Amino acid sequence: MRLLVVEDEAAIAEPLAIALSCLDEQYRISRAATLDRAVRLTERTHFDAALVDLTLPDASNCDIAHALRRTAPYLPIVALTGCDFNAVGLPLARAGVQDFLRKGVDSIERIHQSLLLAVERQRQKVMLQQRACYDDLTGTMNRSEIETQLEKAVSHAVRSGQLGAVMLIDIDDFKGINDSLGHEAGDAILREVAARITRSVRAGDSVGRFGGDEFVVVIEGLNHAAHAKLIGRKILKACCSSIRAGASRLDVTASIGIAVFPTEGTSPAVLLRLADIAMYVSKRNGKAAVKGADP
Repeated sequence: MRLLVVEDEAAIAEPLAIALSCLDEQYRISRAATLDRAVRLTERTHFDAALVDLTLPDASNCDIAHALRRTAPYLPIVALTGCDFNAVGLPLARAGVQDFLRKGVDSIERIHQSLLLAVERQRQKVMLQQRACYDDLTGTMNRSEIETQLEKAVSHAVRSGQLGAVMLIDIDDFKGINDSLGHEAGDAILREVAARITRSVRAGDSVGRFGGDEFVVVIEGLNHAAHAKLIGRKILKACCSSIRAGASRLDVTASIGIAVFPTEGTSPAVLLRLADIAMYVSKRNGKAAVKGADP
């Protein structure tokens, strides 16, 4: 376990680190004597947990938890302090502290157990958050999360002056695939199309399943509107090739509609409607094409 010990008193921190390492040799411990040092460490190093004194030279109590949460939002924090729980316990819990231990009272075994439980609780929490934000079938974002990412991307584009694009991607004739080969084959195609779309965009771009056989991609940081169409064609090329679904291999195509923001709008609902209209123009004109975002 990669552990950050935030404690200004060396006479406490050093014996604690030695005792934990003797108890479990898997511990890799770093120490910070101030909040500023702790924040800088979390900015460049991933820690599995933090054991934190709540009285530091440059901060105390909830201020410490909030500062660590800003730089390491998923870091499990266990407080080891001489403070009275009745005074600060509940505010600390609301700030994200997972356990509250007393200096000189709780044993090294209790501290070790608390850290292990904090790590596991955080892991379960992240899993639940991911399930709430991601589509179970494809692993891409679900409708609610992709709409949230689009809203954030539009706000950022307005502030920065850069362009972005939202793409609506619909698999052509997907109902016929489901009807002829069954839902298991259809699910296999959805998973593969989602993977191909994801591989066609940058790591920072957002890909989500909007429902059924529709996917949404949110692209940020475009220099020109025409670049959106180039990305759309790249996605189309990746999607428009044979896919194995069970014992069958099918030639799959898709139709893509694009809306550029903020030039075509700043409302996510409006942008999605424009992308939807462009996608249906593609379908009416023979499918397997990209429409919208013309220079």
